[in-house]
Amino acid sequence: MKYINNKKLNDINNIVLDSVSKAHLKSNTLNNIITIDKLTPYNIGYLMQFFMLSCIISSYFEKVNPFNQEGVEVYKEEVRNNLC
Repeated sequence: MKYINNKKLNDINNIVLDSVSKAHLKSNTLNNIITIDKLTPYNIGYLMQFFMLSCIISSYFEKVNPFNQEGVEVYKEEVRNNLC
């Protein structure tokens, strides 16, 4: 892992972002890059809302009820048991 010595975490994240984006482009895989002007509670909330709505819409396209998934309930129960 010598190749990451003396690199800042932000630089590593940007290198990974660029690399993944280029790899997707080379393999004709769709990908989106979302940027925000400033890290504020409003922008984070707006981004979270975007992802929640995207999940709901894509679930309906796949004919899956995003509000009633047995697998989700199983892992939530497991988390509750492990937190107690």
